[in-house]
Amino acid sequence: MIIMYTSGEIAKLCNLTIRTVQYYDKIDLIKPTNIVENRRYYSDEQLQIFQLVCLYKNLGLSLKEIKKLLQTKEPALLLRELLIKKKNELDDQINDMNRKNKKINILLSEIENDSTMPVLSDKDLNDLMIKKDYFNSKGKLTNLFLIGYVLMLFVSILLSSLIAREWFILVLVINVGFLLFLVYFHAINSAYVCPYCHHKFTISWIKDLFSFNNGKKGKYLKCPSCKQKAWMKETYRD
Repeated sequence: MIIMYTSGEIAKLCNLTIRTVQYYDKIDLIKPTNIVENRRYYSDEQLQIFQLVCLYKNLGLSLKEIKKLLQTKEPALLLRELLIKKKNELDDQINDMNRKNKKINILLSEIENDSTMPVLSDKDLNDLMIKKDYFNSKGKLTNLFLIGYVLMLFVSILLSSLIAREWFILVLVINVGFLLFLVYFHAINSAYVCPYCHHKFTISWIKDLFSFNNGKKGKYLKCPSCKQKAWMKETYRD
């Protein structure tokens, strides 16, 4: 027995309005199987398509994109492409919301400290946001790195004075290994802020080892978000 659904039943099962079901018919998104006395009837297979459309809509896909998905011969490939595009859009929106949240926190901090109306431009807020990230965390990372480096030198001097020359290579290997550990530790605890789009990102420890660090300027890197190359301020990884 073939199960058929009216527009009202489809609307109820998919949490849609009857007008929406009718609109999908009008734009040739999902056509009814039969129309009897001006009443639309849909099959069980079409119910599943309605449910898919609802899912794609909730993920943020447009009706135009969904229509392409339903018509293409390779829906999986197109869906992957659309989802990657949507994910990138959402990542940009999240980064933008995080930047706005930081700006709000900075303004609140300025008001609480000064009790007056802050007179700041958007550029001033951007500069304050980068400096706040940079100075709140840079000291911690630098101190940890310096302490580790001094400890490594101390151990090297101590071992060199206690062992014979033939053990020098072993001591050297230990020192190099310890130095690589410090670089790795630094990389997994640090992040960088782009001066153009203010995107916060991380890099691998190998890239951290071979990328040039110019003190207060930070590291010269390529932002994965806006693709600009610049001196990226260093901050603490979340």
